[in-house]
Amino acid sequence: MTGNGLPPETEITLLLCGGFSATRRDEPATPLNVGEFNNLADALTSHGFSLLDLLDHTRQEAIRSDPATAALLTPRIETLLTRGTAMAMAAERWNSLGFWVIDRTSSRYPERFREHLGASAPPLLYGAGDTELLNRDQPRVAVVGSREIDTDGEAFARTVGATSARIGALTVSGGARGADRTAIDGALEAGGEAIAILPGALQQVATSRAYRSMVSEGQLTLISPYHPGAKFTAGNAMGRNRLIYCLADLAIVVESAKESGGTWAGATETINAGWVPVGVRQTSNPSAGNQALIDLGAVPITPDTVSSPDAFQTWFDTTTSSHRPPEPSPASQQIRLLD
Repeated sequence: MTGNGLPPETEITLLLCGGFSATRRDEPATPLNVGEFNNLADALTSHGFSLLDLLDHTRQEAIRSDPATAALLTPRIETLLTRGTAMAMAAERWNSLGFWVIDRTSSRYPERFREHLGASAPPLLYGAGDTELLNRDQPRVAVVGSREIDTDGEAFARTVGATSARIGALTVSGGARGADRTAIDGALEAGGEAIAILPGALQQVATSRAYRSMVSEGQLTLISPYHPGAKFTAGNAMGRNRLIYCLADLAIVVESAKESGGTWAGATETINAGWVPVGVRQTSNPSAGNQALIDLGAVPITPDTVSSPDAFQTWFDTTTSSHRPPEPSPASQQIRLLD
């Protein structure tokens, strides 16, 4: 469509769901959220069309002319489809900075997102670094926790990252200040690899002095469901929390408030959904939040276990093998972009 080198599946998803400005206020129309995107795809498919037909002038006119589908092309959709030039400029800018964008139909898209989340998986992922890490067959440990942690919590998070690296596991985290970033640093310092799933500010983090070389060398991959120039918001952080858990084999909570905050929300959602087992740092005097998570079914893990590669490997194997994951999302709820 625009000669930008993007697959047509990515183009149409970007036009409908992508953002090309720092804030929504600067967009001519509000991009579709995942539910709206899926509903449009389903409606078109049920009448013999597909989202890709929106890239073809003749097929687009056929959709407009069909009484069963004409109403689907609302003014909002029509406006989003006119953003080809903005999309091409954004894609060129991202490429020049070393960023990539993939849609849910891409072979590089994390299969774990499709398995756990089905059609509620993000339509787009933006990132920097080696996409091979996203689907590499190796153990994965997610580390999450409050931004404000004490020295013991900081030491625990760093040790989890380092010990994960020593047993050949990939560290997955949110990249936020506190437990998340400390665990990533521990993994990288130990020669391991990590994936950070960011709630915004992808461009800022990828080009920072702290992580720029790690990204370029393939040791760290940064991804986000929000475009590289998007700013951090609390809503974005809450929206991406489930992705951290779903990309791992298990998750370890360093510190959580009770019944409040993103760490609590993400951990309880994961426990209830059964995506992966959740471990929680256990001490002689656990916080109310950590104890409450254990009471809800999270598995306690002590600093001594984390500090020993052998003990940690045993805990990892036991915890993951005893976990009963939910049934995979039915095929009808998987990605239907090309149907």
